[in-house]
Amino acid sequence: MSLLLIMVAVAVLGYFIYDRTLGAIDDIAQTQDVRVKPGGNSPPPPLLQSPFNVLLIGVDSRAGRPEEGARSDTLIVVHVDPVDKWGSMLSIPRDTFVTIPYRDDISGDKINSAYSWGYLNPDIYGRGTRPEDAAAALAAETVEGFLGITIDYTAQVDFQGFQELVDAIDGITVDVPHTILDAEYPTDDNGYMRLLIEPGLQRMDGLTALRYARTRHADSDFGRAERQQQVIQAALNELRGRGLLGQIEAAPQLLTALRASVKTSMPIDDLGTLQGLAALAQEIGTDRIRRFTISPDTVALDPNYDNVYDLHWDEAEVQQLAREFQQGPGETASTEPETAKVQVLNGKGVRGLARQVSTDLQAAGFTLADPATAPTSENPNTLILDYTGKPQTRERLARFFGVESENVRDETANAADAPFGVDIVVLIGDDYSPQLETGER
Repeated sequence: MSLLLIMVAVAVLGYFIYDRTLGAIDDIAQTQDVRVKPGGNSPPPPLLQSPFNVLLIGVDSRAGRPEEGARSDTLIVVHVDPVDKWGSMLSIPRDTFVTIPYRDDISGDKINSAYSWGYLNPDIYGRGTRPEDAAAALAAETVEGFLGITIDYTAQVDFQGFQELVDAIDGITVDVPHTILDAEYPTDDNGYMRLLIEPGLQRMDGLTALRYARTRHADSDFGRAERQQQVIQAALNELRGRGLLGQIEAAPQLLTALRASVKTSMPIDDLGTLQGLAALAQEIGTDRIRRFTISPDTVALDPNYDNVYDLHWDEAEVQQLAREFQQGPGETASTEPETAKVQVLNGKGVRGLARQVSTDLQAAGFTLADPATAPTSENPNTLILDYTGKPQTRERLARFFGVESENVRDETANAADAPFGVDIVVLIGDDYSPQLETGER
């Protein structure tokens, strides 16, 4: 969502240029960073001059039950490098067991409880502190201690606001990897409903996207974290795909959603910052956004605990993953046996397919060029075309898509036909289905 806020800056700036009503952005709630920092409460470095981290907090407010305050249902750290033009996301499972600052009454608790405890005890940061400021501050301090990194800004988004942001861009296209079935999805009236989302490319409105991102009965909290990042990336893709004029057209609706549901300590009320964010958003391509999750596939669980209700992660491995999360695509490329840039061509004629497949490949560790449309409309089979001799990447792609050997082709003799700067082309044909991916992720 923090990356989405950067993309929204493009629309807001354009809206200002064409309509001269930038004052609307002033209504977006600004939170105060009330954390006590070593060496004094000096402001973070200028937003666009060095890399920065934003803690995205998905907030679940308990309507009609103010005594429960608010809960952080989602925690995603977003790293943005405005110099080298890339970003990354790291999801933290809400059942992660951590030490929470200021809580001397317990040894630790689930990480998502930090936000609610700060909300209900705002005076830990001084008399008169607003609950939402204290909640964000305590969540940020807790995440800093857990990951061993600095959180520069926070952004709080409630679920209604997320739904409205997706609706403001007329929905998103999501490549659902498998059937999502939740027989007891919770409803706003404290009841339950049956949620069914079929696999494959799905066009989702805000409500469907929210349900897809929130359910965890269909798989696990780790699957939910991956879906949340997928939805955020799909929203980024949708807004970016509109072009500048389309972004400007959506700006009034986006501003309405932001004003109602987003609170952030980022200085987005400054015109100069907006201009810089707008330029940055246009320069960060889909191949420059990396996705990470803390899960048993990426970090070891501490074997000294049963890890049933609380998740105790190996501290050294958590902080190693946090370091990798802050490394740019170029910094990690040298550890690969070979480097190759892959471009996905949409030969199936399904709207948004090449962009969604590119997102999946990027999450699997491939380096992507911007997707495009295939030059021909009749493409019965998915093809992998290697123009520069990258056999390891070619074979990984074949496994990823389940492509037969006759459709994996060494085209080095025809290197002149390759798109500029591209090593391997994946042409998505009519036989493509997300279920055929083997999941080398």
